[in-house]
Amino acid sequence: MFNIPESYRVDKRIPLKDLIPKELKPNEKRNIKAAIKKATLRYQISGEEISSVNDDVYRYQVIQYYDFELEDIKKAGYIAKVYQELIKSPCIIRLFDSTKEVYCFALKRLNQINSSEVVISDILITEPYQLMLPDMQKKQFYEILHYENVINKESKVTFYQEIYVKAYILINKNLHKNIIDFLDKPIWYDSNKIIKLYSLVKEIKLNDEKLNKTATNAEKMKINQSIRNNFDALEKI
Repeated sequence: MFNIPESYRVDKRIPLKDLIPKELKPNEKRNIKAAIKKATLRYQISGEEISSVNDDVYRYQVIQYYDFELEDIKKAGYIAKVYQELIKSPCIIRLFDSTKEVYCFALKRLNQINSSEVVISDILITEPYQLMLPDMQKKQFYEILHYENVINKESKVTFYQEIYVKAYILINKNLHKNIIDFLDKPIWYDSNKIIKLYSLVKEIKLNDEKLNKTATNAEKMKINQSIRNNFDALEKI
């Protein structure tokens, strides 16, 4: 998965009995048991080659890569959201059935009221990729998120933020022909620029969705102007 160094390989099978927390409601437990065939922790980026962060906002001491084999890929969205909330560490979850696979990422931070709790600020699930057949979209996705192609390894926070934002851009590259060009720009050395880029692309997407739901010309003009302003701001990053 993304050519993670072998030194981080774990390949630990997680028994289903350990996978389903006791605090879940009975119907949630049944849904999970029916959906998951197997779960494996494939890799865990630990140690200090990429620095950990433990402060008032983040507790990023490991980054984990999971495989979840499902009965049906249609359950991927539900399972991904459940386990991103349950797994406190930043993680990438690959969910797949016999024909397709998706990937899930989530930006996490500490609850500012109770630091023992983790809050998900954003979650991202890819479109399904073909598991066996050639898939150019998946090939590009793998290449961009390849471990050696992650530029900002200053800390586990910057590492994860970079792969999250790159994945977000890839998934939303059809918003504008030039958005994909940011993947090749030197902004990835600067974590502040990464966050600014994500904020602007996210706002463009939200405005684009509003545009498709808006009926009046006046509202459309206002939204289009906002989108143009966002693109102008992107060019200045």
